[in-house]
Amino acid sequence: MVQFSTAEPLWSERCFAMRTVLNQGVMPVLPRPSWATALAAFIAVTLPAAARAQEPVKESAVDVPAVGEPVVEDADGAPLWPPQEPQPLPNAGYDKGFFVQSDDGAYKLILGGRVTARLSLLGQEVDGIAGTAAEDRIRFSIPRAWIKLNGHLFTPDLKYRVYVDFGRGGVPELFDAFVDYRFTDGLQVRAGQWRMPWTRQFINNIPWMSFQERSILMGPFDAGRDIGVVFHDDYDGTPPPFEYAVGIINGTGITATYDTSGDILTTADATNTPDRFDPVVLVRAAYNHNGGTRYREIDLLGGDLRLSVGAGSRLRFEVAEDDGGYAAFGVDGALQAYGFSAVAEVLVRLEQAHGRWREMGYQRLGVTAQAGYTIDRKVQPSLRYSYLDEDGSGDRQAFFGGMTVMPFESPLFRVMVEGGAVFTEVDEGSRTDWTLRQQAIIDF
Repeated sequence: MVQFSTAEPLWSERCFAMRTVLNQGVMPVLPRPSWATALAAFIAVTLPAAARAQEPVKESAVDVPAVGEPVVEDADGAPLWPPQEPQPLPNAGYDKGFFVQSDDGAYKLILGGRVTARLSLLGQEVDGIAGTAAEDRIRFSIPRAWIKLNGHLFTPDLKYRVYVDFGRGGVPELFDAFVDYRFTDGLQVRAGQWRMPWTRQFINNIPWMSFQERSILMGPFDAGRDIGVVFHDDYDGTPPPFEYAVGIINGTGITATYDTSGDILTTADATNTPDRFDPVVLVRAAYNHNGGTRYREIDLLGGDLRLSVGAGSRLRFEVAEDDGGYAAFGVDGALQAYGFSAVAEVLVRLEQAHGRWREMGYQRLGVTAQAGYTIDRKVQPSLRYSYLDEDGSGDRQAFFGGMTVMPFESPLFRVMVEGGAVFTEVDEGSRTDWTLRQQAIIDF
């Protein structure tokens, strides 16, 4: 029970007395404090409170960021505070190949491969008489059996790649071996051996090809791998709206040959380093609208129109006392939209005629075009037509049709079947080489 004393005034309306009932009585009325006592009590209460106000407030999960600080969000878009510490990168896993890497990602090695198993039925006719020039053949083959190593060292800007093929009777053949350093977004330099970037069709990577082999133009126009140095802006990665590649190469291609006719494997020529350096200059530029087609012949992205147009050249300038100089030019285009994909290319080559580079003569012209449509991201039928006109030789025309099946909606595993014929003008009249082949290919 609480009672108020009325025996004396309430300290001029500023204080009061309180009585409390204890076990056996009432608490005595508090005596009237002096002004010194009241001041001391005030100081004793206010000073600790002021000291506590100066202490820093500890952060908690419900704290909010200060003005101007970035807001970190979770997967559902809710803000997280304080910001989460970055998690270490996985040291091993799968990313377009099985990889191992350092905690900070500065060092990375990716191990992959490519295996192609093919069944082919080949035939030839001259002037419509079957078997005149060659017997029909049926055979199994492994046209590609690759070991692939790539990654980066010290920094993701310093990349490397090594591809070795064992598909020619188990004999190893070096395909790609290069280093590539990125200075800025618009400047990278690559040195070594790889697919030379001057024709669109040869830049296309194998998993994204609509047919099992490239068109009949690639050999006559020297589209292949070579050794050299090229400055570029990631043309074969994620190409920017405007892409370029400029460099110099040996110009010999891959010339290593092997003789397997006897009991012992012998090497006839295992180098693509020329005795005399007469370099070939490569120049390519292209424009990519809405991201472009990324040098792919299969449209698994779908969506709005993506367009790429480009031009390239391959030039060997005047060769003293020789007629080895030439100039090859090409223009190309590709488009993709809603599963539809089309590619077209025109190539022309002029050759040095009489010891002077400017005295060029027409040598050959080539045209190729193809189109395909991806159905449900798993099946793509395709058609291709190619034409080659060579000075001093007969014209060649090729017609091919094929079907690509991707059961996992990915080009990394495909089953392909295609057939077609190449018609060539020869002295006897005309020759027809027809092909029917089926293959399974896996990239990992």
